[in-house]
Amino acid sequence: MPTLLLLGISLHAQESKSAAPPTPSVDPTVPAAESSRTLSIGEYRSLVSAIYGEKIEYFLKLPEHYETSLRRYPVLFVMNGDVPSVAANAYSTMETLGSEMVPEMILIGIAVPKRASIFPGDPNGQGRGADTLVRFVTEELVPHVDARYRTQKYRILFGQSNAGLFAVYAFLTRPEAFDACIAASPTFGWQLDFMKETARTSFAQNRDLRKRLYLDYGGRDYGQLVRDAIPVFADLLRREAPAGLLWKSEALALDGHVPVASLNNGLLFVFPDFLASDELKAAGLKAVDAHFAALSQRYGIQLQAPEETVFDLSHKLFREKKYGEAIVGFEAVLERYPDSLRARLFLGDAYRDSGDIAKAKEAYRQCLKSDPAYGQAKQRLDQLLQR
Repeated sequence: MPTLLLLGISLHAQESKSAAPPTPSVDPTVPAAESSRTLSIGEYRSLVSAIYGEKIEYFLKLPEHYETSLRRYPVLFVMNGDVPSVAANAYSTMETLGSEMVPEMILIGIAVPKRASIFPGDPNGQGRGADTLVRFVTEELVPHVDARYRTQKYRILFGQSNAGLFAVYAFLTRPEAFDACIAASPTFGWQLDFMKETARTSFAQNRDLRKRLYLDYGGRDYGQLVRDAIPVFADLLRREAPAGLLWKSEALALDGHVPVASLNNGLLFVFPDFLASDELKAAGLKAVDAHFAALSQRYGIQLQAPEETVFDLSHKLFREKKYGEAIVGFEAVLERYPDSLRARLFLGDAYRDSGDIAKAKEAYRQCLKSDPAYGQAKQRLDQLLQR
């Protein structure tokens, strides 16, 4: 399988016909086993497009718990995701936010076909090809992803610069396809009047629109294309957007074109209440589950408390020597996230400290069954066996 290397990060390509890239140079003075390591962040896969008549690649990154659960996930679609730096930035943003800040999501990087145009219209309002790309994304790529992966019908579209302009256009013209849009430095200045009319038409046809739209740009961004144009578009949103469209536009003063935190800030805008507060955790598992049930109803998808959240409240109970409640909490983590070794380890600790040595031994053995090299579990089990 050909591999594309980016600063030590590999993006694996599937079904690619191109030749493998040159082997990176290796320092002959360093032993081969120590010379390099590869960090895999996802794969390139492909589909055959009837619209474009060619095979088109897309970048895929599945959530951490995808293989060990039956859960379904929202999907983040990233324009120009075939570009390694764009895919790597999206990956690192998701990793930085973690599952406590936003839901775990399937990440799909969209490759723009070479013959495609991302510009919605010319100054006279005549189409320039973006409608064809919108059709490919909504009629071919989205169904392809839904058919092959465990998705939930909550989709976010992210684009930068000209691709940000396209993302907003797709969001406005096919609102049924996307629940949220994040656009970093969208170049409205190319086609501001056309985009304003597109928005007005969309708003008139979708007065009950219940979506989220986030726009940002840098204080040192391009003037006419971005800095001058986005506030004009935002003013239209302020005056004419349906009440159900939650939107935000902001300038990041010290940034240039495409602020580095755009996707991070946009996702936090889309999911502002996902993070469980310390007060909520202190209220217990039932309160946490009620919070995520309310979020599920709001977003129209099934959301559950992240592993980190349930583990934290259980571990706090363990530190407070409330072993019975801690055991219930750790078991709740394992019911939802069966591959959580640390939850199983501390479940053993809670059983041990509560006096149930047999169940403690079994918990440690289960840890070692999953990972025979898990040193902490082995050490704890050995200590119990020596008693």
